[in-house]
Amino acid sequence: MPYRWKDDKRAYMQEWCQKSNSESKEAILNFYGRKCNWPGCTWTDPRALQLDHINGNGHLERKHFNDYRTKWKRVQEAPDEYQLLCANHNWVKRSEKKEFIQPLEINRSIGALPNK
Repeated sequence: MPYRWKDDKRAYMQEWCQKSNSESKEAILNFYGRKCNWPGCTWTDPRALQLDHINGNGHLERKHFNDYRTKWKRVQEAPDEYQLLCANHNWVKRSEKKEFIQPLEINRSIGALPNK
C-alpha cells in the first residue's frame, strides 16, 4: 500500500476534470443558446451539439485547446469566431466549405511526397 496515494490522487483528478469539463461544456451550451445555429434547424439535444469554428480553422486550435475549460476561456475571448451546430450540420458545413486537410497535402507538408 505504499503507493495508494497515487491511486487516490488519480481518481480525484479524473473526477475533478470530468466535473470541470462538464461545467464548462454546459457554460458553452448556455452561452450559445443550447440549439443548432443552422438556419431552420431546431436541434437542441446537447449530446449532438458541437462547438464549430466559423472560419474552419479548428484543426489548428485542437493542437492547443483540447478540453472544455480551455475552450470556454477561448469562447469568452472571441465569441464571434464560434457557433453551435448539430453534428449533422457541422459535417455538412465541413463538406461544403472543404474544411478538411487532404491526405496528399499532409504528405507533402511532411516531405513524404515531392511537390508537383
